[in-house]
Amino acid sequence: MGGAIELLTRDAPYQREGTIDLSAGQYAFRKMHFMFGDGNERAGFMVQGVHLANNGFKDLDGGGDTGFARNEWMVKGRYSPNPFSETPHEFQLKLGYSDEGSNETYLGLTDADFAQTPYRRYPASAHDRMDWRRSQIVLRHRVRLSNQFEIETTTYRQNLVRVWNRFKGLAGIDVNDVLANPDSAQNQVYYSVLRGQIDTPNRNAHLLIGPNDRGFLSYGIQTIARYAPTTGSLKHHVEYGVRFHYDEAERYQAEDRYNVLGGSLERANEPTHVTDQNRASTHAVAVHITDAVTWSRISITPGFRFESIHSRYEDALTKTSDRASSPVVLPGVGLYVELTRDFGAFGGIYRGFSPPAPGDSKNNRPEMSVNYETGVRYSTKHAHAEVIAFYNDYSNITAICSVSSGCAERNIDRQFDGGSARIYGVEALAEGDVRLTRGWVLPLRAVYTYTNTEYRTGFTADDPLIGTVKPGDYMPYVPMHQASSSIGVEHGRFTVNVSGTFVDWMRERPGRDEPQRVDRTDPYFLLDASSNARVLKRVTIYLNARNLLDATYLVSHRPFGARPGAPRWITAGVRWNF
Repeated sequence: MGGAIELLTRDAPYQREGTIDLSAGQYAFRKMHFMFGDGNERAGFMVQGVHLANNGFKDLDGGGDTGFARNEWMVKGRYSPNPFSETPHEFQLKLGYSDEGSNETYLGLTDADFAQTPYRRYPASAHDRMDWRRSQIVLRHRVRLSNQFEIETTTYRQNLVRVWNRFKGLAGIDVNDVLANPDSAQNQVYYSVLRGQIDTPNRNAHLLIGPNDRGFLSYGIQTIARYAPTTGSLKHHVEYGVRFHYDEAERYQAEDRYNVLGGSLERANEPTHVTDQNRASTHAVAVHITDAVTWSRISITPGFRFESIHSRYEDALTKTSDRASSPVVLPGVGLYVELTRDFGAFGGIYRGFSPPAPGDSKNNRPEMSVNYETGVRYSTKHAHAEVIAFYNDYSNITAICSVSSGCAERNIDRQFDGGSARIYGVEALAEGDVRLTRGWVLPLRAVYTYTNTEYRTGFTADDPLIGTVKPGDYMPYVPMHQASSSIGVEHGRFTVNVSGTFVDWMRERPGRDEPQRVDRTDPYFLLDASSNARVLKRVTIYLNARNLLDATYLVSHRPFGARPGAPRWITAGVRWNF
C-alpha cells in the first residue's frame, strides 16, 4: 500500500553535451542548474548540479526569512569493457549529495487572522528551521546474455540526517484549542503570547521549542532478470527479482521553554526536556515473479511478491524493546483485451499490504486490502483516452500518528488500526494534439477523478486526525472531486501552455455531516501558464506563472492552525544547451 514513483535521473551521454539554466522571480526566487557530460559507446560521465532558493512568501512578524535554499549534486559514470560483444557487460556508478536549509513551521493562524492576512506568521515561529543533508551511492551492473535474456544487479546505500528545530506547542494548554477559540476568556492570554503582543506572564504560557532530530540509513542489493521467450503462439515477458534490504531510523526529540519578551523569543532558564529517543531497524527479503503472456489480442499478467520483514525497536527512555516479523505473499493478475487496433479493455486484482510500524507489534496488525480496477483505453498516434474504475477493499486500514497530524509527543510514530474500510471511484483522462495548418499544433489534456471513502468499522484512535470513528464515516483529507485541464499552442520555436487545476474541499476529521470551518479545507482552482521561445539555435528563454488569479486558499488546519497555499508566483529564465 502507499505507492512509489520511480524518479529517473539523467544518464551519462554518448557525446559531449551540456546545459546551463538560470532563472529568477518573485520572492527572490533563484535557480542555477548546470550539467556537463561526455562519452562514447564504451564509457561516459556526467556531472550535474542545481541550486534552488527563495525568501518565502510568508511574512514573519518582526521580519525574517521564511524561504529555503537547496543544493543538489550528482555524478554518473558508465563503462562497458566490450560493448559490441555477444554478451556485453555495463557498469554504472551514481554518486549524489543534497542539502537544504528551510525556514518552515507547522504553526498556522486563527481563521480570523487567516481571512485578514493569510500569509502572516506569528513571532512564536521565528526560530523554526529545518536543516538536512543526504548522500547516496548506487552501483549497477547489467549484462545481456542474449536478445531475450538480461540480468541487472544494483547495490545501493543512502544516508539522510535532518534536524527540524520548531515550535511544538504551549506548556499549559493545547495550542489547537487556543487557535480555534482565541476569544475565550481562558485563551486570550495565550493567543496574545503567540502573536507577540504581550510578554509571557507565567510558566503555562511558555512556548515549547526544540529539535526533531532524525537520522536515516538504508542499503541493500537487488537483482532483476528479464526473459522474453516465445512458446508456440504465446509470447512471454518474464521478470524475476530478489532484494535484500536494511534500513534504520534514529529519533531524538526534545523541547526547551521560551519566553516572549518585547515580541522576541528568549530561552527560559530551565533544563531541556527529552520527549523521545528511540531506534527502529528492519531487515527485509523480497522476491517477485511476473509473466506477461500475450496470445493474439489477449495479454494476461499473473505475478506474486513474497516479502519477509523483520523489525526491531528500542526505546532509550522507557528501556523497552520490541521485535516483529511480517512474512506475506502478495498475488495479483492483470488482463488486457485488444478489441480493435486502437481500443482495448483491461482489469486487474491484487493484494495490498503494509507492515505494522515498529514498536508495538503485539497490538497492531498489518494493513491488508484487496484492490480491483477495470477500464477501457483508446490510443492512437495523436490521441489517448481512458476511463478507469477502482475499488480498494481494506480488511484493516491503518494510520501512523505523526507531528503533521497534531499528535501528542507520546504517540508519535504509533500505529492505529481502523478495521475494514473501502475507497472507490473513477478516473477519466483524455489528451491529444490538434494539428492545424502551417505547422500550428494545439496540445490538449483533461483529467477528472472522483473518489469516495468509507470506514466500515467504528473505533477510537489517539491520533487527532482520526479521533472517534463511526461506521459509514468519510475519511479525512481525501477530496471527492479533482480535475485538471490544459491547452497549448506550439509553432516552430514558440510554445504557450495554460492549465487549470481544481481540488475539492476536504474534511479534516472523519464524519458524514457537513464539517464546520475549523474542520475543513478550502476548495480551490489554480490557473497556471508557461511559455518558451528558442531565440537562438541553442538558447531558449521561458516564463512561468503559477496561480495567475492569485487565489487565496486554506490547505490545512493541521497540526496547529490555518495554513495557506502559495500566492501568484512568476519566474523567468534562460536555458543554453550546448
